[in-house]
Formats: sequence, structure tokens, C-alpha cells
Amino acid sequence: MGCVLSGILGLPANLGAACGMCGVFCAITNSPFTSMIIAMELFGQSGMGFFFIVISVSFMLSDYYSVFSSQKFMYSKTETKLIEYISGDTFRETDK
Repeated sequence: MGCVLSGILGLPANLGAACGMCGVFCAITNSPFTSMIIAMELFGQSGMGFFFIVISVSFMLSDYYSVFSSQKFMYSKTETKLIEYISGDTFRETDK
């Protein structure tokens, strides 16, 4: 997807593919810091600005579920609200 969109945006195909990989990795793990470190190790520091944008958007658009079942969020990603887990994967945001 990143490689295809890079042609539309006028970016190099390898940069688009790298951004796509970083975005998908961040979305499934909900770990933006880890995604930035892995992106820097795999693709170097030349595209870090693009990686930062893609990872930030991916983190904000992904929900509170992760590939890691024990990972729980304490606070909302977009608001100053506490997340209360009711049972298992069921949660709600509260104003506490």
C-alpha cells in the first residue's frame, strides 16, 4: 500500500514501502516508540520525519486493542479521560 501511494504522492517507492511497514507495525503493537526505533534501525535516519508522521497518525487511528493481550491503556489517546476496563477486553472512558 505504501509503495502504491508513494507514486501518487511523488515519493520514492522504497520510502513509501518503509512508511507503510512502520505504520502497520505501530497499529498492531500500539507501541510508537518501539516503531520509531525499529524504523531507524532498519531504514536509517534519512526518512525519520516521514516515519514520525506515519507512526503518529497510525497510533492515533488504531484502537486500544493490541497484538499483546496484556497491554492495557490507562488514559485515552485523544482526551484527558481515564479508561476503565469492565471485563476482559470491554472498556469505557470515564472522566475521573
